[in-house]
Amino acid sequence: MEELRGLMPNSDDPGKASVLTLEGPPGIGKSRLVHEIKIHAQFRDVPFLHAGCNQEGEVGTRCFERITREALTLCQSGDAERLIKTYKSSFRALFPSLVGDTQNFSTQSRIQPESPQKHLDQVARCLIDIAETIPYVIAIEDIQWIDETSLGLLSALIRNMTASTEATVKPQLLLTHRMERKRDLTTVEALLTAYPHWKKLTVPFLNAQQCTDLIGSMLALKNPPTELGERIRGATLGNPFFIEETVKGLLEEGLLRMRLGLAEGLTLEELPVSSTLSEVIGDRLARIPETPRRVIETLAIHGAPTGLRLLSATCCLPPEEVLNGFQHLRQRGMLRETRSDNQLTEYSLLHRQIGDTVLRSLSPQQLKALHSMAGMALEECYPEALERIIYLEPLARHFDNAGLARKAFFYHHKAGEQAISQHRNEDAVQHLRRALELLRAGAGALRDERRGEAALLGPLGLVLSLIGRFADAVRVFKDLIELGAEATGLAIHLRGLRLLAMVELKRGEFEAAVKMLRRALGLATEETARERGRALVTMARIALWRGDYLSASALAQEALSIKDCGETLKDHQSGTKILALAEYNLGRFSRATRHVKKSLELFIQRSPKDHDPIEKELQSSMSITPEQALAELADNQAIATPFGDGFGMIISFTEMGLYLNIRGSIEACLEHCEESRHVYERLGDKQRLATTLNNAGVYYRLGGQAALSLERLERSLNIIAGIDDSHGEGVSLINLALLKLSLGDLDGAYRFAERVLKIAHDYGISWLKGHCYRTLGRIYMARGELEPSDRQLQRAEGVFRMLRHARNLSDVLIDRAELALMGEELDKAREQLKRLQETGIEFHGQDQRCRMLLLEGALEISQERPEDATRHFEDALDCARASKVMELEGQVHDRLGSLHRSLSALWLAQNHFEQAREIDEFIAQDLPPDLALCYAKHKGLNAFRQETREVQLQLDDD
Repeated sequence: MEELRGLMPNSDDPGKASVLTLEGPPGIGKSRLVHEIKIHAQFRDVPFLHAGCNQEGEVGTRCFERITREALTLCQSGDAERLIKTYKSSFRALFPSLVGDTQNFSTQSRIQPESPQKHLDQVARCLIDIAETIPYVIAIEDIQWIDETSLGLLSALIRNMTASTEATVKPQLLLTHRMERKRDLTTVEALLTAYPHWKKLTVPFLNAQQCTDLIGSMLALKNPPTELGERIRGATLGNPFFIEETVKGLLEEGLLRMRLGLAEGLTLEELPVSSTLSEVIGDRLARIPETPRRVIETLAIHGAPTGLRLLSATCCLPPEEVLNGFQHLRQRGMLRETRSDNQLTEYSLLHRQIGDTVLRSLSPQQLKALHSMAGMALEECYPEALERIIYLEPLARHFDNAGLARKAFFYHHKAGEQAISQHRNEDAVQHLRRALELLRAGAGALRDERRGEAALLGPLGLVLSLIGRFADAVRVFKDLIELGAEATGLAIHLRGLRLLAMVELKRGEFEAAVKMLRRALGLATEETARERGRALVTMARIALWRGDYLSASALAQEALSIKDCGETLKDHQSGTKILALAEYNLGRFSRATRHVKKSLELFIQRSPKDHDPIEKELQSSMSITPEQALAELADNQAIATPFGDGFGMIISFTEMGLYLNIRGSIEACLEHCEESRHVYERLGDKQRLATTLNNAGVYYRLGGQAALSLERLERSLNIIAGIDDSHGEGVSLINLALLKLSLGDLDGAYRFAERVLKIAHDYGISWLKGHCYRTLGRIYMARGELEPSDRQLQRAEGVFRMLRHARNLSDVLIDRAELALMGEELDKAREQLKRLQETGIEFHGQDQRCRMLLLEGALEISQERPEDATRHFEDALDCARASKVMELEGQVHDRLGSLHRSLSALWLAQNHFEQAREIDEFIAQDLPPDLALCYAKHKGLNAFRQETREVQLQLDDD
């Protein structure tokens, strides 16, 4: 306890905020410690805001709504009004009742699909703002049962606390965890690990002396016998709750007496002590009278804290009799009372083990009857709120356990839909699967309704695809297709074929995807023209992913020519985005820019209601809006990223992502990646999360942050390993190979490149083969193996010429010029540079221009024209800085340093060497030791530093 007091809040020193996690099994005493800490905080005038999650799940944001409401009461009235006004939009999105939006609160789910990450961060910021005025504690118990939205709020709070400056006063956080994996807490654990003042404590079992002291306090004995403590500890293993229940049971039986200890005439050896907690609780329950027994059974069947009205309706007892039952349970230490959000008293059992024991004591018939009564009582008490997940989930559970299939089907279906709207994807899968099982088993009159089955299969497949369970999604969509067009309607049947193709595409099964789409196109009619257009767009996307940019462009244009597809803004936007990507990869930047502009215009024209929830989240969290992006394109000037795929490949999903990637601002792109990462993490979209991490890895590498690049790319690969995304695996692997190559880990780069080549061959991804050949060629070049390098680069050139991929072809031609220069084949190097003009690209990226100028400068040096070489190198430095590729800038400084030294311009040489050294040290910082050593050897830093010292000595001599 002394250690806890040192970690917990102190009003004299509020600036150093801590986050404390208490872990331990049920009954170990975590709640008791929280209560002790609460008293400690109150003695020091530190407010203590307390909330908890329960086994059924604290659905919605009840936990944080209560905390936010109480936190606002800590402020002066004027400050509270100011905060509510400042964060009103976020409160309205997350906590409608907090700002008086009672209509929205009572008729809709608390978290709407469009609620963005911005709102979560805004509420977290509000809580931090309040702490700066008056430091306080937030205690959340049993986070293993936390719901997904509350988990997002907790993550946002920790993330914002970490981002705040050290001087900022932050709330203290106290979390308890039963170490049961009921909810994926990976995100929170990663954030906590990064937080500098986090500590995790595992609550231990009581020793013999502590057990004796606890028994003494319960019996009001000043000097309890040690033998009694040892006897009870031997049976309970020192679990505090087990000890308490044992002592309470012995007191009820008269075997122990207050202030006296053992009953008269009873020896310690004769004292019956059960060896299981269930037996102890069962014995206590057997002594409860009829009415309290009915009340405790009702509390157990509901599980969550429940109000008197609902309990009375479930028990079929008048409220006064229920209150009498409460009094009896309170005297026996089995009841807990709490306050709900609207300040009404709610009742629950003191511990989960009591409820479990109660339910195990009931017969199957009794359990069915109780669940039925609980479900009907919920319908009776809350008829106006049946659209809210907080009631839908228990209704589905009760009627399912009661064996009322038709009602269970209805509520599982509704709960699944609500879970989808709140992005609680795993819960949605469970509810929709159960609804499907009930339907197929003949849930009442729904037995033959295939359209009802189709209505379940479509959303279920989409959610499974979203969370990366592609094999399951394929089975679901095949079930949807097998229902037949006559049963489901042609439009739904075509949609099933298209969705199946999309999942197969994510798995890298291109042939299977094309087969499904051709089947859909063959079945389409004039009445289903919109689905035909969507199928064509999907085929265009397949062509794009396979590197066939001409086919992608043709298919997208055909889709846009279909009236129903082209006139639907969202579908038109999808086709336009594919056109932009195809033209950009072909090096036709002017056309690509026009399509990007059109895509942004369509996005802005679309109704906000028609926007995808993810689009809304990202749009609201970005510092640049689509309107601002469109304004930047008003002059119709062609845009192109200042760096090409030579430093890593990026995949865009959204319109703004496409615009930012083409625009090429590393800072803006990283902002978009990190915001996207938060959204996809919270929504559970594993494929897009992995792709976003891949993109962030490339941008961190460009910015010289190699350690962060490595972490993001490896994390991307780890996620992909669990979702069967071959296309994404290939991209992340090739980016890792390029990063390893730049850091000098040639063996690691080679292993990654070989893995990618196998994927590219297995799935027939031509453009990926081209990147593999190029990467292998660069690896051989770094090893000094010129002939194998040339063979691989020729293969890469052949692939990119076939695909007409002008940007990548330019990279390979520059590589081949560098290789020729290494082999002292100067004419061949000039020939390769000359061939760059034949690629068909409108203009080269700044990184390519930089590399070309370095080559031209090296050729000038070979002809002993150092002045021209200096001009080329200085122009190359301008290009490197414009590209913002840090490793390229370091390379140019190194070349300029060597050139100036050869010209005896020692001050200039020293300046460039120093800047190159600083860049190399920046890139190498925080790398794993083995990789940092590899990078030092690769860059020849020891020889480089010796050269720098020699220049310094020459300067000193002068």
